Amino acid sequence: MTELRVLAPRSADQHASRSRLRRPPEADTILLLESDAQTVADLQSSLRPLGLTVLAASDPLRLVARLNAAGVCAVVLNAAPGPVPLSEVVKVIRSESAVPVLVACASTDVASIGPAVLEGARAIALPYRVGEIAQIIDQSPLPRQRADRLTLGVLTLITESIDAHVRDTPLDLSALEFDLFHMLAERAGYSVTRDELIDALWSDCRTSADDLLVAAVKRVRRKLAEAGVLDAIQTVRGVGYRLNPGVFTPP
Repeated sequence: MTELRVLAPRSADQHASRSRLRRPPEADTILLLESDAQTVADLQSSLRPLGLTVLAASDPLRLVARLNAAGVCAVVLNAAPGPVPLSEVVKVIRSESAVPVLVACASTDVASIGPAVLEGARAIALPYRVGEIAQIIDQSPLPRQRADRLTLGVLTLITESIDAHVRDTPLDLSALEFDLFHMLAERAGYSVTRDELIDALWSDCRTSADDLLVAAVKRVRRKLAEAGVLDAIQTVRGVGYRLNPGVFTPP
């Protein structure tokens, strides 16, 4: 008997297709960590009618390298043992991107993915269930609408290319760091609450969201310091963070 790798949506799941088509076409790519070529092909053909493209890799490093590509709306990881612990892969993804991270495993292996779930992943079933994947993506927050270009003194943020520069010095921000910094820059001089930032960037993994936010702010502060900008992101105790516009004022 042929092993069943992918379960196509039932006719009752067609609402997922209709709902998915209302999502913007620029958020239509799933990154998949899967070593079985036939499973990849089956999943690609099953998700294509729902308007979703699957880019697969068998190497976690190659998968992570694609995180900042345009249009990524979710990451799906096969929980099968690999050269890198799954929890470490999830940790890197969550530090680089705000998209949902789904870990696929058989019902008998759920306990083994506990560390990955603690890092912010969500468990899904193996064989892959197309309706389940599409529904999770549909329920995830839509990409935030941002100005194409934001200028604050010597700071420039360009959304399309995820570029952030202070004068002529690039900050080299990841997609997640750029989103975080952009939210603060849009309201420079005013506080942005922790809940607002978490809702926008980590709504699917609230158990670890506080730690992820603190770590992301720390990384952005370090990159600003490397560009010669100090005290740009201020902590507002009991509230959240505020970007100090004064540090970007030209001399």
